Amino acid sequence: MNKKGTGLDYLNVPFMLFITILFFVVGYFIISSVQDGFSNLKGDSINKSLAVEHLSQGKSAVKYFDYLFLFLVFGLTISLWISAYYINTNPVFFWVSVILLFVVIILGAIFNNIYYKISQTGLSDSVEAFPIINYIMSHIGLFIAFILISSIVIIYAKGGGGGYTGGY
Repeated sequence: MNKKGTGLDYLNVPFMLFITILFFVVGYFIISSVQDGFSNLKGDSINKSLAVEHLSQGKSAVKYFDYLFLFLVFGLTISLWISAYYINTNPVFFWVSVILLFVVIILGAIFNNIYYKISQTGLSDSVEAFPIINYIMSHIGLFIAFILISSIVIIYAKGGGGGYTGGY
C-alpha cells in the first residue's frame, strides 16, 4: 500500500472545503425549517416552546461555523506555506506549477459559480447567515491566486540554506 502523498493531494483541499460549506449551509437551512415548523404548530405547550428555544440556540451555534471555516482556510494556508518551504524542487518544474495554478483558479471559478447558483435558490437565507463564507466564495479566485503564487514564490525563491537540505 502506497502511503506517500502527492502534489495532487492539494487538489482535494478545495473540494473538501466546498463540501464543508455546503454542509454548513444545508445544516442551517434544516435547522431553520424545523424551527419554523415547530413555531407554526397550533396550540401552546411546554414541549413546543422548549423545542423552539433549543432550535434557536442551535441556529445561533451554527453561525459560528463561519468562523470555523475562516480558521480552516487560514490553517490550511499556513500548512501549505510550511510544506512549500520544505519542498526541494528543481526550477525546471516552475512551469508545471504555473499550469497547476491556472487549473486550480479555473476550479475556483467553477466553485464560485456553483456557490452563486446555490445562493440564488431557496437556500439564499441560509447562505446570507454566513458573511465570511460569502466574502471568501465571492473572491475565491483572488484568494486562490494569492495563496498559490505565494506558495510558488516560497518554493522557488529559497536561498542556498532554505528548506531542510538547502535550495538549488
